[in-house]
Amino acid sequence: MGITNGKTALVASIRDNVCGSQNPHLRREAVDGTVNVYPLRNGNIIYGAIISGEHVFYVTERNKPERKDGLAKFTHVWLFKNNEWKMSDILSYDHGPANKKIDIKLSEGELKEFEGSYKNPKFGTFNYKIQGSNLLVSGTGFNAVLYPESKTKFFIKERDLGFEFVRNEKNEVFKILVYEKGAVVDELLKF
Repeated sequence: MGITNGKTALVASIRDNVCGSQNPHLRREAVDGTVNVYPLRNGNIIYGAIISGEHVFYVTERNKPERKDGLAKFTHVWLFKNNEWKMSDILSYDHGPANKKIDIKLSEGELKEFEGSYKNPKFGTFNYKIQGSNLLVSGTGFNAVLYPESKTKFFIKERDLGFEFVRNEKNEVFKILVYEKGAVVDELLKF
């Protein structure tokens, strides 16, 4: 996404990205218990504040109910000038999917059965290998760390993509279903 400097650039970014798509309404909400306020002082006078925490993004698409879309950290700088508070700087970073916790650990043996090459006729071959207590996927210019959310389902932090390893009747992993925003968007077969 990158840095957006100034009001004109911010308005253009929102118009061209969020509002220019099928997602006409974006809302963000602070996560309870994560917000901290740090006063900025010059002696005994408070001239500003830094507010930081986490926020969840909600998207309402045309003719669809609102859904959680992502989770990020934020830092805002507020300054007190001319007898009023004005937001000076806005940072939103470490974006990832909402509702995903990186606290499930699988053993090396559990991860080992997912290693291998998987192919998709449209996008080519992707290789999955163990990296620490996670899986690393690479192929066709795509590299990402997969974090487990169950014994067979994984996700990446960078966007709302999920990966489900599917077994055949012999209990062998034979394919991966790829989910985006909860819907199956692709399938890869192990070879």
